Amino acid sequence: MASAVEELQKDLEEVKLLLEKATRKRVCDALTAEKSKIETEIKNKMQQKSQRKAEPLESEKPAAVVAPITTDIQ
Repeated sequence: MASAVEELQKDLEEVKLLLEKATRKRVCDALTAEKSKIETEIKNKMQQKSQRKAEPLESEKPAAVVAPITTDIQ
């Protein structure tokens, strides 16, 4: 199964092809608006993906750092 970003990129390509063929102003405006929405959605998904990679998972986070206990008796 293709990822959400791949599906959005395919949608974007199809909208671009339709825009090339469209001749009516109202249709061109609608396709242009949809193209912008898809591009924004792709950008947001890519940012979310990069943020997830940057943030370590809870299990990957280091344990709390504790100072060593010294037993120096004087």
